Amino acid sequence: MDLGLISFLMVVTLLILLFLGLPITFCLISTALIFTVFFWGPAKMTVLVTSTFGNMTNPTFLAIPLFIYMAAVLQSSGITDDLFEAIWKWLGGVRGGLAVASVIAITILSAMTGVGATGIFTIGMIAYPQMMKRGYDQAIAIGPIPPASSLGPLIPPSNIMIILGGFASLSVGALFMGGFVPGFLISLGFIIYILVRCYLKPELAPVIPVEERPSMREKLVAARGVALPILLVLAVLGGIWTGVTTAIEGAGVGAFGAMICAVLKHRLNLKSLRESVTGTLKASTMVMWLLIGGSCYAAFMSASGMSAYLGRQLMDLPIPPMGIIGILLFIVLLMGMFIDSVAIIMITVPIFFPIVNTLNFDPIWFGVVYTIAIIIGYITPPFGYNLFYMRAIIPQEVSTKVIYNSVIPYIPIMIAVMAICMLFPKLVLVLPQWFIN
Repeated sequence: MDLGLISFLMVVTLLILLFLGLPITFCLISTALIFTVFFWGPAKMTVLVTSTFGNMTNPTFLAIPLFIYMAAVLQSSGITDDLFEAIWKWLGGVRGGLAVASVIAITILSAMTGVGATGIFTIGMIAYPQMMKRGYDQAIAIGPIPPASSLGPLIPPSNIMIILGGFASLSVGALFMGGFVPGFLISLGFIIYILVRCYLKPELAPVIPVEERPSMREKLVAARGVALPILLVLAVLGGIWTGVTTAIEGAGVGAFGAMICAVLKHRLNLKSLRESVTGTLKASTMVMWLLIGGSCYAAFMSASGMSAYLGRQLMDLPIPPMGIIGILLFIVLLMGMFIDSVAIIMITVPIFFPIVNTLNFDPIWFGVVYTIAIIIGYITPPFGYNLFYMRAIIPQEVSTKVIYNSVIPYIPIMIAVMAICMLFPKLVLVLPQWFIN
């Protein structure tokens, strides 16, 4: 049977299983098993088993549960609450300061967790009520929280980049370094947008009265309270970037350091420890199941020659190389509206990265830009995950349409940064090249 027809049937089968409500990992496993048995027979299922075992024993993936545990300890011990409080005390007197404080706090939190929704359930649950209490417009109070939270997989350390690095055989440390500048630019773009919009329409974000603003002493005390976790993140990233530690060792340092931070702040107890371990187990299990499903799917695509076939079809298009890269990223953006980020990696990496290598583009550069396209999917309707997470923490009387409309202005900012990074690869590669050389 023609590989083009097989590819079409695989996509149709996957979509049917998804619409039936089957979890994405079992959709991937089932599709791979059905097509392997149908075209090669039951005996060839060993191909899927061998490939999956090889991926699951990749030591790079050991960093994932450690970084998840680091994030869980920081969250359960209340350190993330201190982070927002410290930043808003410094910015409360600025028009739109609470919204800006949310973006900054979530950006820093992204560097502590590497997960795309943590900021919503920590900073968002504190910031949204505070902004509404101060008379902020709903669009300003809701809008920046889901987009800023999506930066977790881009700003290092990132669990998505660990998966991408392990699955595409890329340096995780180089991906981490490459994601820093784009993540900072997106966060800065959000802040500038908020400040400009609030300046043009002051009624959207009233300034906190002078008598309610904290004193300089209170600001300094609050800042001192979050110094330890910030130093921890810098130590973890510094160790990975300078080569003193591998990604796995850095994750171990982060997990242990998070516990030390919690102990020094007198917030590590049996309850918080149990919550951290349980949360880590649940999240790690979910990620590993997705890796298993993606490995099965990718194994069939590779062994059947479909990856190479689809790659050739894209390469034969009469458009310049950068246009092909644009098509690949557009596909990721579309998939991000409907599919989990890990599943996108599992499905597209075997096809996309050989194309990138053939076109002589830097795979680290493409990996970072590809990650930006993935995180945009976290906030794009109809099924952006962060939109549903935001729905869960705000009052039911606030319609889903309001959430969508509040978030939409931030999507062009992320797309603009992605386009800038495509046109100016140095923005992505400057840190990896600096540290490596």
